Amino acid sequence: KRAREKAAMASVQLNKPDIEDSKALKLSDKQADELIDASEVAEVERIVPKEVSVEVRKDLRHLLQSVSSTKTPWGYVGNKVLKLFYQAGKGTGFHEAFHAVFRFAISDSDVNRYLKLAEKEVLASLNTQDKLNDAMADLRASDANYAELTSKQIYELLLEEHVADRYMEYTQSESSVR
Repeated sequence: KRAREKAAMASVQLNKPDIEDSKALKLSDKQADELIDASEVAEVERIVPKEVSVEVRKDLRHLLQSVSSTKTPWGYVGNKVLKLFYQAGKGTGFHEAFHAVFRFAISDSDVNRYLKLAEKEVLASLNTQDKLNDAMADLRASDANYAELTSKQIYELLLEEHVADRYMEYTQSESSVR
């Protein structure tokens, strides 16, 4: 199986993921030190495409298809809705806003450019095929809907999550200008 995964990754052509109707979940197994606030939500509403609605909810667990998950969903983007858990960690809104822009607003060539940049960083940080396979398996196991995705789709979602995390980190840095 690992040889097939390795061969599949070697031949991956990065294309804009066919994900407009799929979802991206930000999961956490801890409580946040700092929570999202009204200013973050307002900034997220300004950033996301106009056709994406933003909601803050008291509970997002219904979004999980996997009943065995012990993690709490902090954020979600799917079906042109961005949902945030009211006790999500600070920056989660920006992570999810990135997904909304990535999926609904930028060109295929920009998506490919971001995926290629992410690929270099992810492969450098994981540095072995086994670690890459483990990261992909962890992502696939995080939600039952991901079990239906191909290896290429999981790989591209892993790259997209990496860029979303980097954007979130950037927005939380002192040098950030939004």
